[in-house]
Amino acid sequence: MEEPKVEDDRIPILKMEDQNFENHSIPSKQSPTFDTPIVSAVSLPPGYWAHMAKEREYRFGRRAIRTPGTLLYSMRDLPSRREPILRAPNSRKRIWPMNGRDLIELINQKPHNTEALYAQVVADKALEGQAACTNCLAGDGLYPVCVRVSGQYHCANCHHGRQQDRCSLRPATSLGAGENNPEGEGNSPLQGTERASKSIEAGNIDIAEKIGNLLLLEEKELARLHDMVAKKEDLIQTLKAIQESLSVSSRLR
Repeated sequence: MEEPKVEDDRIPILKMEDQNFENHSIPSKQSPTFDTPIVSAVSLPPGYWAHMAKEREYRFGRRAIRTPGTLLYSMRDLPSRREPILRAPNSRKRIWPMNGRDLIELINQKPHNTEALYAQVVADKALEGQAACTNCLAGDGLYPVCVRVSGQYHCANCHHGRQQDRCSLRPATSLGAGENNPEGEGNSPLQGTERASKSIEAGNIDIAEKIGNLLLLEEKELARLHDMVAKKEDLIQTLKAIQESLSVSSRLR
């Protein structure tokens, strides 16, 4: 398959006829564009936007998805299970993405947004009815479908925007027996350790992304300096050649 054509450095254009998959979220016989609405109230099979979610590189995901130990890396080989459709706007949301272009801009704002989009496509646990997060049931969150990746303590909807602490799927916090929990009820020490480990991992991912961005800038600066040095060396060689030529001409006179 040919490489996607690129309109600019952010938005690749993929045409339906170039893809070996069927799109379910837009009318048939219509090539999707980034201005095509991707709003639905029900889960849809993976199609064009699921492909875009997994195949394009996002600002905060290009390094993480290649780095073992990150959430994106752990999800990268999972199969697509659903289209990352958006929840229809409601009165509580004044600004809400309605199409692919708006979604991409929103996803590029935070690392957690990139992870949530990816999880929405590949998560193996779709939670319905009372099993869903209370925030999802209340109509909150970017996506209408409540999903959770195995091993995670919260749903993808709450992960978006780094709001995972509000997710009702997370086990209640327990620090062992104490004034507010005399019997030490709640999570076992092991669960608390696992949760703390997850928090540390999330913090490490954020730090790794920031370091990655800094490294990228430094690499670009180093490349610029190397290019400048090469040009200076070429100039010096040219000046030496001119000087030598003039010296020879002077001796011949």
